[in-house]
Amino acid sequence: ITFQPDCGSVYMFERQEDGLWVEQARLLATETGHYHNLGYSVSFDGERVVSGEPQWVDSHDIVTGSVCLFSLSRIIEVGAYWGVNLQEAINFYSPTYHNTITIPAGTYNESIYIDKDVNLVGLSDASDCIIDASGLLNSVVEISNASATFTNLSFTNGDSNNSGGGIAVYTGSAALQDCKVESNEAIFGGGVFITADSLLTLIDTEVTNNWAVEGG
Repeated sequence: ITFQPDCGSVYMFERQEDGLWVEQARLLATETGHYHNLGYSVSFDGERVVSGEPQWVDSHDIVTGSVCLFSLSRIIEVGAYWGVNLQEAINFYSPTYHNTITIPAGTYNESIYIDKDVNLVGLSDASDCIIDASGLLNSVVEISNASATFTNLSFTNGDSNNSGGGIAVYTGSAALQDCKVESNEAIFGGGVFITADSLLTLIDTEVTNNWAVEGG
């Protein structure tokens, strides 16, 4: 998408329990141009949005107008939309509308915070989809009052001065399948730390070479 001045756009908002409206998405046409005026008229039905673009110009420079149809994707792919990183994808993720965040192969230098139910899936195996917290002096993943599932991911180089160098779960749950938690350190629970009211599930997952002052 090439953004042009006055090309127009459609903003989508979700109403929160406290009555406030929070922006969820901005819709743009795949072919944009000056003064195309996308959003001049908008209608929606379920998971589809249709918007008029009255000043759209065809290949012969004739103003014919067009209609753009948008359909909700329940999958967010990291890096596919305006270069969003992992944390931005999690912040954007809404359990109401989405069911998965997919993560292409690569190394992501991030420490992520999860406070909503979310499902993260690596698009390759764990050796190729790596969340690396090198230099960030924090857990690779911190989960608070939420349930998170992880598939085909590696969590490495977390360095927490508190708990859970790799993964820390506070009043929530974490389920890992075909994952690796390695080379992390913390005061308590070098690889994984969970509070007494939390749940951890490991399926075909390796937790190795982690270090802690207490708790393994």
